[in-house]
Amino acid sequence: MNIEEEGFRKPLADVADVLGYIHMSESHRGLVGSGTVNWDEVFAGLAAAHYAGPLVLESFAAINPDLVAATCLWRLPEPAAGRAGKGGAGVPAGRRAAGRPVLTWLEKGFAAGPILEETISMVLEYRRTIMRISSLLVLGVVLAGCNQQTRQSSSGGGTLPAAPMGSAGDPAQKKREYLIGMSQANKGEPWRQAMNDQIAAAAVKHPELKVVFADAAQNNAKQVADVENFLQQGIDLLIISPNEAAPLTDVVAKVYDKGIPVILLDRKVMGEKYTMHIGADNVEIGRKAGEYAAKWCKDSRHTSCTVIEIRGLEGTSGTKERGDGFRDGIKGNPNVKIVAQQNADWLREKAISVSQAMLQANPNVNVVYAQNDPMGEAAIISAQNARLDRGKMLFIGVDGLPTPDGGLKSVAEGRLGVTYVYPTGGAQAIEWALKILRDGQKPPRSVVLDTEEVTKENAAQVYQRYGGK
Repeated sequence: MNIEEEGFRKPLADVADVLGYIHMSESHRGLVGSGTVNWDEVFAGLAAAHYAGPLVLESFAAINPDLVAATCLWRLPEPAAGRAGKGGAGVPAGRRAAGRPVLTWLEKGFAAGPILEETISMVLEYRRTIMRISSLLVLGVVLAGCNQQTRQSSSGGGTLPAAPMGSAGDPAQKKREYLIGMSQANKGEPWRQAMNDQIAAAAVKHPELKVVFADAAQNNAKQVADVENFLQQGIDLLIISPNEAAPLTDVVAKVYDKGIPVILLDRKVMGEKYTMHIGADNVEIGRKAGEYAAKWCKDSRHTSCTVIEIRGLEGTSGTKERGDGFRDGIKGNPNVKIVAQQNADWLREKAISVSQAMLQANPNVNVVYAQNDPMGEAAIISAQNARLDRGKMLFIGVDGLPTPDGGLKSVAEGRLGVTYVYPTGGAQAIEWALKILRDGQKPPRSVVLDTEEVTKENAAQVYQRYGGK
């Protein structure tokens, strides 16, 4: 292995270990045929891998291979710190010709969450040696060629050992105020805004709790950055509703390994590195929806009953579980068949165009199964625009929010045929956060919230019971 590969692969591997989320091919790593590093490829790969704010690219230099070790911990040799300019002023010609680029990676700092997507333009020509990043506290340096003794954080220490799980709730270490980070997948969904509102309403009753919110806007990289930023703020507990399971698994595990309790709300991550999960049973909800569709098809005497499914964001646990449950539920009626499925990512606006295309391709469809109420409402609009007879169709939703534009009102007014209450769990999350932090209780691994089937017969009653106005 030549020095370029060695000098690039090792810091990249270390950074991957730090960030816990990288999926880059060899070509994206820029390790091309002759061993020359193609920096355009490198940074295209970094963007594709969703590197985020806490990973700071602050400095890199092109130096002679035998000076690699000297670049550790800001001890850059004078030639490597040459001024920007064509050819790299102050850099001996021999070293310019050698042009062995070495990348210095600085681990996270106080970045307030925005994703760093800026391209670093300095390559072998030494056009720039320093990327300007302001107001950042540098915590660590990871560079190939540095031995273990020279790796340290700017605060003077190495990686601290994780505190034992649950230490935040140790009665002997009670605090006057606890900081909770709430990482939301996407506030664009009304149900998720309701979750945030319920968390805030529950927390305000407890002056010892302070909750800071972050919205990932359905962006995995931003959510990773949000969680890293929470760590910098010194949170005592993390509540997170992951945008997708796999991309958020490593950063959740990182929080958990630091001894910080983690409450997964609604959605899950991969593996077992979290404190507890709070949410309704999506498989059961999907199964109930499938059973309802199967019975409706039978009662409507459809010998061939077709279904289109408008799914949430692929990669989220809810999408898979609601889909699997529905398929299990319709097994009781062999005449029911799903003829099309498309993702609308839980968003009403996207579901309008998706449902338009699906209904154009399947104008005689009998059942529309939307994995949440806003997507179901979008399908109703598309059916109206296509002049389909909605009286002969069944529209199924999930969420059942008690709001003027929510699923309960939609069922009561005869738009959705049925929906299923999907509690946000916001109040329960704050309740368990208090038990963990203040009382030192060990929580159960899972708290399953009850659902309820809502039809036109009970919609008004359920609406009032859940506080609808």
